[in-house]
Amino acid sequence: MNQISKPAIQTRLPIDDMVKLIKQHCVLSDVEVDAIVLWIVASYRINAYRVFSKLALISPEKRCGKSTTMEVINSLANEGLLVSNISKAALFRLTEEFQPTLLIDEADTTLKQGDAELTGLINSSHTKAGAKVIRCAGDTHAAKTFSTWMPMVLASIGDLPPTIMDRSIVVNLRRKKASEPTTEPDVDIVDQQTHLRDRIRAWCQAQEANLKAFTVSLPDVGNHRASDNWKPLFGVAGVMGGNWPSRCERAFTTLTEPAEPEESTLLLMHIKELFDVRLETRIASSDLVECLRADETAPWGTHNSGRPITQNQVALILRPFRIKPKMIRFGSSPKRGYDSVYFQDAFDRYLS
Repeated sequence: MNQISKPAIQTRLPIDDMVKLIKQHCVLSDVEVDAIVLWIVASYRINAYRVFSKLALISPEKRCGKSTTMEVINSLANEGLLVSNISKAALFRLTEEFQPTLLIDEADTTLKQGDAELTGLINSSHTKAGAKVIRCAGDTHAAKTFSTWMPMVLASIGDLPPTIMDRSIVVNLRRKKASEPTTEPDVDIVDQQTHLRDRIRAWCQAQEANLKAFTVSLPDVGNHRASDNWKPLFGVAGVMGGNWPSRCERAFTTLTEPAEPEESTLLLMHIKELFDVRLETRIASSDLVECLRADETAPWGTHNSGRPITQNQVALILRPFRIKPKMIRFGSSPKRGYDSVYFQDAFDRYLS
């Protein structure tokens, strides 16, 4: 049982003020507001965590309050730096002088151009141990290590690359109705909220021992990456107490979707279903692809650039699992195929 000690100096977290500020300017549900304020508070302690998620603000089209929401979050963030574009070199050099909370508006215009290196740099900031890149620097071109370990908020029209979405707490923005009035942020909103940022920082310092000692327990939603993303938020909510643990859990279960299986895992799932339905321990490669193609709810009928999946393509997908077709006797004739024992280890590891 977590024992929460009282700090010597009582410092109240201005969580209600943060909620009020966001609702004043942004059209968001209660669970989305709760997720944002908990993420902001946790971001002040990023160096205490092994994993820290990004915050992704996704809108279906223009004029859904994306930039306004970024302005408000920037006013509450620790060392907030709001930009509309950033180069690869600038991103990994940011932490040389300070550790900002980097807010990238219009992220879709940069990342949807397929810049794999920039996407990789953003992905690298997810885990503290791996948030490092090595580049040659200076006149001598000596190898130098740069840190990418910083809180990040990314705003985009449409989804960001899947690897970034997987590392993010996702808030889906929507255009406001006429019955949902909001006010525009003042031009000096960052200066106006200096007192809130100071109070957040003071609360984190006063509660440091409790935040370190608090044991986090999350409900199982079938998405282990999402659980890692939310652990810092659950820790903050737990130390805050009151109704915040339940509010955090409600936000987590509402905003988190079960992880979509990757192509290889999906193939394993469908092969296991075939073995279970057929009640046979062997299947020929030709029969396997025929069964896969026949399932209209699965992608295998159009897997091959609009054409059905082939035996060789099945074998290529299964190869990383160390599963290969072999010549097996079916009745009186040998055929290329699979025995269920080939799959047992992969079933146990990836379909449990």
